[in-house]
Amino acid sequence: MTDMTLVRYHILSAITIGKKRRHYRYKIKSLTEPIDMNFSQEIIPECYDVIGQNNHLFLYDKQGREMEVPFHKIDGVHLEINGSHNTIKIPNPKTNSRPVCLHLSVLGNHNTIDLHKGVGGNWTATAYGDYNVFEVGENTSCGDFAVSLHSNTFKIGKNCMISAKEQLWTDGHTVMDKATNEVLNKPSNPILIGHHVWVGREVIFTKGAQVPDNCIVGIGSVVSKKFTEPNCVIAGNPAQVVKTGVSWDGRRPAVYEQAVLNNYYPIVRVKQNKPTLFFVHCADKTNIGDMLCTPISLFDSYKKTHNQIVMDIREDMLLSCVKSEDIIILGGGGLLNYNDDWNERINQLLATQARVIAWGVGLNTHYDDFSQKIPIDFDKFRLFGGRDWTGHGNYCPCVSCLNPKIHRQYPIVRAIGIVEHKENPIPLDYERISNNTAEKQDIFSFIGSSNVIITNTYHGAYWGLLMGKKVILYRPFSSRFDGFKYPPVIYSGDLKHDIAMAKTYPDFLNEACTLNNDFFKKVQNIIQKGGQ
Repeated sequence: MTDMTLVRYHILSAITIGKKRRHYRYKIKSLTEPIDMNFSQEIIPECYDVIGQNNHLFLYDKQGREMEVPFHKIDGVHLEINGSHNTIKIPNPKTNSRPVCLHLSVLGNHNTIDLHKGVGGNWTATAYGDYNVFEVGENTSCGDFAVSLHSNTFKIGKNCMISAKEQLWTDGHTVMDKATNEVLNKPSNPILIGHHVWVGREVIFTKGAQVPDNCIVGIGSVVSKKFTEPNCVIAGNPAQVVKTGVSWDGRRPAVYEQAVLNNYYPIVRVKQNKPTLFFVHCADKTNIGDMLCTPISLFDSYKKTHNQIVMDIREDMLLSCVKSEDIIILGGGGLLNYNDDWNERINQLLATQARVIAWGVGLNTHYDDFSQKIPIDFDKFRLFGGRDWTGHGNYCPCVSCLNPKIHRQYPIVRAIGIVEHKENPIPLDYERISNNTAEKQDIFSFIGSSNVIITNTYHGAYWGLLMGKKVILYRPFSSRFDGFKYPPVIYSGDLKHDIAMAKTYPDFLNEACTLNNDFFKKVQNIIQKGGQ
């Protein structure tokens, strides 16, 4: 997407106000030679478990970027190297999304151990000899896994769930032909576990083992050969395929069943001959604003022609099944620049074959968050409608303006009403309601029956403005509040003065509805073009 009206989103997405961090590097050549540290800053504690030359340690930050650092003592991590030209890459335990405990030993040269960001659990890995490779993909976790490699390669994909007491072994001794001395157990093909694989307890992997994507490996199995068909249950000693056409989800069965009833479930092709509409937003069912900001209700007429699947931006999304004829609708809500995980998932959506549409999304960086965010590739959106007013095109307010309750007339029963965030009460003495759906109160009736709304929630302000109320914004904390076309008054402490300054916008509701209906027509045109 090349529309220049997105320049503001590009610029705001790229803003960096961060603390500079400096990293220092030194080598430990032996236990007797002094450590070369030519700097005056704080000295990182020495680690005397590294012997050899040109060994390198990298830490992954929470964005997945790697930084080379000196070998030093790291909480929960023991490193032992006796050799040269080895590379260790591990998640930084201080910023990693999961607790991780590592015991890594390298006894040889030119070996690589690479555990990506988000890897969690207890890992023990020993690489004997030269040119071993041990790699674990992002967001894979385990109970405990012992790995022993002898000049071989073992790779585990992303988003795997591995139980406890797992083992992997390759041959550490030679088997030869008695007559010819020919080596019979030379290192074979790499040992591979695909993406999104669930491994039960006490599974043993041996040389030549390969498990495809989306498989389940049963408890106590011994996997010693290459399997090629994904979405299978593999079990037994020796392991074999016992069931096909399956997938798995990390949630408990009862929780998953309830999610299915509400259309919140992983990618499942209900009917292979139908394209899919994916609706991606923050699916916080306790927050009424989050739940009403997705446009899914507009697509009821498409249920006969399309599968409809809702995905939560807060969770890892399995996108390998997305096809070119599919549509991904991102929004609404404050999904942009909230954190790196969300930005990364948005970029993953944009990297699929599907046509990705942003509908009513907005910027949402907390004012006290000065970290640099992964930039979003805005040019890849097929259609972009942002709820933040830029003064140009592509403006599409939150689709919740189409909710029938907003269009009703309510008798006024209070002069001032508070709509507060469920986690941040407003300490003013007026009748109130929160954005928590569990309270079972009608928030629209409350807003409609108030003359003035004091709020610290985005949708409390948005719905108040739509319904013609004077809106006072209490202590805004995020860039989500900066994008109103018709801005509320910021609470000054003098409420009487603030109410006098606040304005009402009687045409805003009609404007917001017209923009959303026009945007829906554009989306329908994209759907009708199929995979073009």
